[in-house]
Amino acid sequence: MIPADAMRGVRPSAAAGSEKIVFIPVAEDAPDISKSHIRRGGNDFVDFRMSNSIDVAGRITSALAKSSTSDIVLVPELVVSEEDADKIAEHLLESGTSHRMVISGSGQTRQTIDEQPWNEARVLNGFGVELWRQRKVWPAGITRDLALRYGLPDPGDGQIFEDTASGHDITVIDTDGLGRCIILICQDLQARPVADDLIRQYQPDWVFVPIMDCGASVERWAHRRSLELSTLSQARFLISSSLSLAKVLEIVPLPPCGLAVGPSNPASSSSEDAEDGDRLVKEAFVDASSKPTFATLVWRSIGWKKTFVISK
Repeated sequence: MIPADAMRGVRPSAAAGSEKIVFIPVAEDAPDISKSHIRRGGNDFVDFRMSNSIDVAGRITSALAKSSTSDIVLVPELVVSEEDADKIAEHLLESGTSHRMVISGSGQTRQTIDEQPWNEARVLNGFGVELWRQRKVWPAGITRDLALRYGLPDPGDGQIFEDTASGHDITVIDTDGLGRCIILICQDLQARPVADDLIRQYQPDWVFVPIMDCGASVERWAHRRSLELSTLSQARFLISSSLSLAKVLEIVPLPPCGLAVGPSNPASSSSEDAEDGDRLVKEAFVDASSKPTFATLVWRSIGWKKTFVISK
């Protein structure tokens, strides 16, 4: 259990049910993420990480300052190394912020196994106190078509795998200030039946999903999978993506960097849409005039819409 006092835990919300969420993409342009191909043990791997020219901690702390107060800050996958997470924690400790919880994305750890780091997310409160860490359990594989579109070598009939080690467990955290929380990093959201069993048995209030993708649009895989899982509990799903790969693929207009998916509530649904329930969704788009960019939304504020997946 994480306490509710401001220094050691997550302080209580001023407006429970109307939480303000901030999404910080960090990687905004095509060159911001480097892609290094590695051949090891007869397999192809790709090491995704932020360019050395980018001040990751500076971008995040600047966005935190500009976004003022929030309940939850969510940063994407593979944009915050362990060293950068240390710097963010130090900055928060020195300055203090009015943000309640900061999920500082995920990124490579210093520790390695068989030459591979873990893909780890670190969660901080507004004073930089570490609340918990979560390592990705299932590294992703990239198909031939997508590898070629990203400018990676042709893997032939195989795939190119994320060059990170596999984690072993998923932590379920109870906080006095926000309720029960789970982090499912990218591919972990897709894991069947593990993700389904976690949501069904532990009934989280929040599921945080940092991903590396070409945005967090409605109808992409993260949205569809969140909809499937949203029928199993009253969890609220928050998905955060960087935007570099969208720039690589020249997607116009720029997709959202954040997505919020509400739970299913069949009891409140009309007969014509009872199958989908009362699920609401909201995309979060960056303000391109702000540097560094970030996006905000308030839970169930104006602009949310009913969501469903079209059968194909």
